[in-house]
Amino acid sequence: MSAGHGVRVLLADDDADVRAALADLLAADPRVSVVGVAAEGSTAARIAEQDLPDVAVVDVRMPDGGSELVRRLVASGVAVICFSADGASRAAMLDAGAHAFVAKGDRIPDLVQVIRAAVAIRD
Repeated sequence: MSAGHGVRVLLADDDADVRAALADLLAADPRVSVVGVAAEGSTAARIAEQDLPDVAVVDVRMPDGGSELVRRLVASGVAVICFSADGASRAAMLDAGAHAFVAKGDRIPDLVQVIRAAVAIRD
């Protein structure tokens, strides 16, 4: 966790409404700061390499996403939380190195707890 900034989070989802809702949710928590948002995996990977977030919340099914993106983010030292309606991909994403898988439709406030747990485990 970055000193003085709380948990630094990257949001990656190809749905603008989902990105906005997640950003609003996380903005309400003073211990979390969103350092970047992306609509596709290539942008998410570039942001992760430049801004070094602690955690990336990524949609599984988006352009340039999936297990390759998860592996790339994990390799750059980012804890990855997959956030998707595609529950069938849970095992593949966890095998690729994702810290957690949160299904869209689950209680969204729980996502903040998952983000904080991902950082606590890495510390």
